[in-house]
Amino acid sequence: MQAILELVEKICPEWIGRPSPDFSNLEKVNHIMKQVMPGHIGMQIDHVSKEEVRGSIALHRQKTANLLGNLHGGATFTLGDTLAGVLLWLKSDGSYFGVTKSSLITYRRPVKKGTLYCSVSETFRDDKTVEITAKFTDEKNHSVCGMIIQFSLHKFK
Repeated sequence: MQAILELVEKICPEWIGRPSPDFSNLEKVNHIMKQVMPGHIGMQIDHVSKEEVRGSIALHRQKTANLLGNLHGGATFTLGDTLAGVLLWLKSDGSYFGVTKSSLITYRRPVKKGTLYCSVSETFRDDKTVEITAKFTDEKNHSVCGMIIQFSLHKFK
Protein backbone atom coordinates (compact mmCIF):
# COMPACT_ATOMS: atom_id res chain seq x y z
CA MET A 1 0.00 0.00 0.00
CA GLN A 2 1.22 3.46 -0.90
CA ALA A 3 1.94 5.45 2.24
CA ILE A 4 -1.22 7.35 3.11
CA LEU A 5 0.81 10.16 4.63
CA GLU A 6 2.43 10.90 1.25
CA LEU A 7 -0.99 11.21 -0.38
CA VAL A 8 -2.25 13.43 2.44
CA GLU A 9 0.67 15.81 1.78
CA LYS A 10 -0.12 15.90 -1.96
CA ILE A 11 -3.90 16.18 -1.75
CA CYS A 12 -5.09 17.67 1.54
CA PRO A 13 -5.00 21.36 2.45
CA GLU A 14 -2.74 22.42 5.30
CA TRP A 15 -5.66 22.86 7.73
CA ILE A 16 -6.23 19.09 7.74
CA GLY A 17 -4.37 17.77 10.77
CA ARG A 18 -1.89 15.07 9.80
CA PRO A 19 -2.15 11.64 11.43
CA SER A 20 0.75 10.13 13.31
CA PRO A 21 3.09 7.93 11.26
CA ASP A 22 2.65 5.37 14.05
CA PHE A 23 -1.09 5.01 13.29
CA SER A 24 -2.40 2.00 11.35
CA ASN A 25 -3.93 2.73 7.93
CA LEU A 26 -7.39 2.44 9.49
CA GLU A 27 -6.48 4.96 12.21
CA LYS A 28 -4.98 7.32 9.61
CA VAL A 29 -8.07 7.46 7.40
CA ASN A 30 -10.41 7.84 10.38
CA HIS A 31 -8.20 10.65 11.75
CA ILE A 32 -8.48 12.50 8.43
CA MET A 33 -12.20 11.85 7.86
CA LYS A 34 -13.19 13.07 11.33
CA GLN A 35 -11.97 16.55 10.32
CA VAL A 36 -14.25 16.93 7.29
CA MET A 37 -17.95 16.51 6.48
CA PRO A 38 -18.17 12.69 6.69
CA GLY A 39 -16.80 12.82 10.23
CA HIS A 40 -19.23 15.54 11.26
CA ILE A 41 -22.19 13.33 10.38
CA GLY A 42 -20.75 10.41 12.31
CA MET A 43 -19.39 8.27 9.50
CA GLN A 44 -16.98 5.58 10.69
CA ILE A 45 -14.51 3.59 8.62
CA ASP A 46 -14.39 0.06 10.02
CA HIS A 47 -12.00 -1.85 7.72
CA VAL A 48 -9.43 -0.92 5.07
CA SER A 49 -7.54 -3.07 2.57
CA LYS A 50 -6.62 -2.84 -1.10
CA GLU A 51 -9.55 -5.13 -1.92
CA GLU A 52 -12.30 -3.68 0.23
CA VAL A 53 -13.20 -0.76 2.48
CA ARG A 54 -16.10 -1.02 4.93
CA GLY A 55 -17.77 1.66 6.97
CA SER A 56 -20.97 2.65 8.70
CA ILE A 57 -23.20 5.52 9.69
CA ALA A 58 -25.87 5.59 12.38
CA LEU A 59 -29.30 7.16 12.09
CA HIS A 60 -29.15 10.25 14.29
CA ARG A 61 -32.12 12.59 14.33
CA GLN A 62 -30.07 15.80 14.34
CA LYS A 63 -27.22 14.72 12.03
CA THR A 64 -28.40 12.16 9.50
CA ALA A 65 -32.24 11.99 9.52
CA ASN A 66 -34.58 13.27 6.83
CA LEU A 67 -37.98 14.87 7.50
CA LEU A 68 -39.62 11.43 7.70
CA GLY A 69 -37.21 10.32 10.44
CA ASN A 70 -35.34 7.90 8.18
CA LEU A 71 -31.65 7.99 7.29
CA HIS A 72 -31.18 10.77 4.73
CA GLY A 73 -30.27 9.62 1.22
CA GLY A 74 -27.46 12.18 1.14
CA ALA A 75 -25.87 10.58 4.21
CA THR A 76 -26.10 7.21 2.46
CA PHE A 77 -24.51 8.63 -0.69
CA THR A 78 -21.76 10.32 1.33
CA LEU A 79 -20.89 7.02 3.01
CA GLY A 80 -20.52 5.18 -0.31
CA ASP A 81 -18.64 7.97 -2.09
CA THR A 82 -16.25 8.51 0.81
CA LEU A 83 -15.44 4.83 1.24
CA ALA A 84 -14.84 4.54 -2.51
CA GLY A 85 -12.41 7.48 -2.33
CA VAL A 86 -10.56 5.82 0.55
CA LEU A 87 -10.24 2.65 -1.54
CA LEU A 88 -8.68 4.72 -4.35
CA TRP A 89 -6.19 6.20 -1.87
CA LEU A 90 -5.21 2.75 -0.63
CA LYS A 91 -4.69 1.45 -4.17
CA SER A 92 -2.78 4.51 -5.40
CA ASP A 93 0.92 4.36 -6.13
CA GLY A 94 1.06 8.09 -5.38
CA SER A 95 1.23 9.19 -9.02
CA TYR A 96 -2.51 9.91 -9.45
CA PHE A 97 -5.69 10.89 -7.64
CA GLY A 98 -9.34 10.25 -8.46
CA VAL A 99 -12.32 12.57 -8.77
CA THR A 100 -15.92 11.32 -8.77
CA LYS A 101 -17.28 11.81 -12.29
CA SER A 102 -20.56 9.89 -12.10
CA SER A 103 -22.58 7.74 -9.79
CA LEU A 104 -25.78 5.75 -9.77
CA ILE A 105 -27.47 4.88 -6.50
CA THR A 106 -30.58 2.72 -6.20
CA TYR A 107 -32.46 2.92 -2.91
CA ARG A 108 -34.37 -0.26 -2.07
CA ARG A 109 -35.71 0.39 1.43
CA PRO A 110 -35.47 3.10 4.09
CA VAL A 111 -33.29 2.85 7.17
CA LYS A 112 -35.73 3.65 9.96
CA LYS A 113 -33.42 2.92 12.92
CA GLY A 114 -29.95 1.74 13.80
CA THR A 115 -26.86 1.69 11.61
CA LEU A 116 -26.25 1.47 7.87
CA TYR A 117 -23.23 -0.58 6.74
CA CYS A 118 -21.41 -0.22 3.45
CA SER A 119 -18.76 -2.25 1.66
CA VAL A 120 -16.95 -0.99 -1.47
CA SER A 121 -14.76 -2.82 -3.98
CA GLU A 122 -13.26 -2.04 -7.36
CA THR A 123 -15.06 -3.56 -10.35
CA PHE A 124 -13.32 -1.92 -13.32
CA ARG A 125 -10.11 -0.01 -14.07
CA ASP A 126 -8.34 1.37 -17.12
CA ASP A 127 -5.83 4.21 -17.55
CA LYS A 128 -8.42 6.96 -17.09
CA THR A 129 -11.33 5.51 -15.12
CA VAL A 130 -12.01 3.40 -12.04
CA GLU A 131 -15.43 1.99 -11.22
CA ILE A 132 -16.27 1.04 -7.65
CA THR A 133 -19.39 -0.75 -6.45
CA ALA A 134 -20.92 -0.08 -3.04
CA LYS A 135 -23.28 -2.45 -1.24
CA PHE A 136 -25.35 -1.16 1.67
CA THR A 137 -27.04 -3.27 4.35
CA ASP A 138 -28.96 -2.60 7.54
CA GLU A 139 -28.39 -4.15 10.96
CA LYS A 140 -30.33 -7.27 9.91
CA ASN A 141 -28.09 -7.63 6.83
CA HIS A 142 -30.95 -6.71 4.48
CA SER A 143 -29.94 -4.96 1.28
CA VAL A 144 -30.80 -1.27 1.57
CA CYS A 145 -29.31 0.10 -1.64
CA GLY A 146 -26.58 -0.28 -4.23
CA MET A 147 -24.27 2.25 -5.84
CA ILE A 148 -21.85 2.39 -8.76
CA ILE A 149 -19.31 5.22 -8.67
CA GLN A 150 -16.98 6.13 -11.53
CA PHE A 151 -13.82 8.12 -10.85
CA SER A 152 -11.68 9.87 -13.42
CA LEU A 153 -7.98 9.43 -12.73
CA HIS A 154 -5.60 12.40 -12.88
CA LYS A 155 -1.81 12.37 -12.71
CA PHE A 156 -0.03 14.63 -10.26
CA LYS A 157 2.12 17.23 -12.00
